[in-house]
Amino acid sequence: MEPKMESVGERLRTLRNARNLTIPQVAKFTGVGKGSLSDLENNINNPGKINLVRLSEFYGVSADWILFGDQVDENGEINDNSIKLTVPNLELAALFSQIIEIWENGDGEMKVWVKKQLELGFAQAARELKNKKKVRRKTKRILRKIDN
Repeated sequence: MEPKMESVGERLRTLRNARNLTIPQVAKFTGVGKGSLSDLENNINNPGKINLVRLSEFYGVSADWILFGDQVDENGEINDNSIKLTVPNLELAALFSQIIEIWENGDGEMKVWVKKQLELGFAQAARELKNKKKVRRKTKRILRKIDN
């Protein structure tokens, strides 16, 4: 078991450094200002509710761990109520965090809009993937004809 880190700033800096990220990169992915991140890591300020949620979701740790050093999730997983996702990419993690935030703070109309956008986006991605596969098959056929 690793020693408990004593301060919020130390825990946040350790999370960032463990992922080989800079403060500007974390700011870009979380929406937390660079100056605010620096102040947090240097124990000048403690995170407000919104920034605490953004950082805990981004790093895949509980807000309790950031504040008190308890309950770290070392598997790179985002835990939000009953949702448990392993996010392999930082940009994707940031997008999930934004979607979850919009969903939690939005009214019924906003939730319908988010759902519709996701459905449209997935449908478009599926079409593009299908088209790429068709192009690859055609290219392979042409190359086989050339080789023969």
